[in-house]
Amino acid sequence: MYRGHPNVVPVASKYLAHKEYIQDRMEHKQNIKNAQGLIDLSSPPERAHCYQRIKQKKIKEYELAIIERENARLRTKMLQNGAFVKTHNSYETHRY
Repeated sequence: MYRGHPNVVPVASKYLAHKEYIQDRMEHKQNIKNAQGLIDLSSPPERAHCYQRIKQKKIKEYELAIIERENARLRTKMLQNGAFVKTHNSYETHRY
């Protein structure tokens, strides 16, 4: 049973030395099993200036403001010219 473990230093009881060896080995296995990694694998903190794209937002707002101004200008022109569609559904039926 305990003959397979060669003792490095002379011991009084080979049985107790083997028992201590088995206990140390089991403790070592537990330590390996419960070992925690030293490398931080979590994602880095998010930085607002990296993912908000502020410059693109400003450009888009500027373009939308230009479109809104143009739409307002065209709307006023249409109302001045009287070029609007009659939306009251008062159709006259033709009798044949």
